[in-house]
Amino acid sequence: MKILIIADKNSPLNTMYKLMQLMKADVRIIPPQSKDIQPYLNIQDTTSVLIDPFCFTDGLLEYLTKLKFSFADLKVFLCGPKCSHWNMSQLAEYGVLEYIRLPITAKTLIEKLKRYTKYENNNIFSSPYKPQIYKILSSLGFNMSHAGSVFLMFMIMFVIKNNLYCNLNDIYKLLAVSLCVSCKKIEYNANFAIKKAWESSDKQHNPYFSDNKTPSNKEFIYTIANYIFYNQPN
Repeated sequence: MKILIIADKNSPLNTMYKLMQLMKADVRIIPPQSKDIQPYLNIQDTTSVLIDPFCFTDGLLEYLTKLKFSFADLKVFLCGPKCSHWNMSQLAEYGVLEYIRLPITAKTLIEKLKRYTKYENNNIFSSPYKPQIYKILSSLGFNMSHAGSVFLMFMIMFVIKNNLYCNLNDIYKLLAVSLCVSCKKIEYNANFAIKKAWESSDKQHNPYFSDNKTPSNKEFIYTIANYIFYNQPN
């Protein structure tokens, strides 16, 4: 896992950078004024980007938008002291997975970032249908860089893998253990992603849902899983 920190020299993340170096983490730091971050990224590796929002007097949302559309596979986090200026619901629309509050130890921070990449090698939720599910969710207006969309994709994969015989609460628990997050966080983020997708695009002509009513987590997961399961090529 590679880590890129975007912060100035007075930021607490600058100290975090030095501590991470001592722990032999693969980490780099650049100032927020850097116009091009491409040289600091390796597209062959999963990269987590830590941003100190207090280094931006303005233009943070524009910066996040650029990251989101230029580097879709990045895992972006804001990291700083407790602050009421930033609403996570709003930040999620710009691809931010979490606002990580300081103070936090370097070890805990690295472990937290690893949790978001752990699913890449998790066989429990692996599936050949991942590209198809990704395509369907994207066509329905889901922001696939949002944690809720990722949670939904994994749960749909798991339901298909188990021939549709799954209890949703059991899936929450299994995913929670696998990703080291709470069941409530999975449920909330999945529901948030569905609501945002239904608000952002026209659902009148999709082949998956018969009306425009926003589905529950369970309705959405099993509807998409059933559609894919019963439309598999012979």
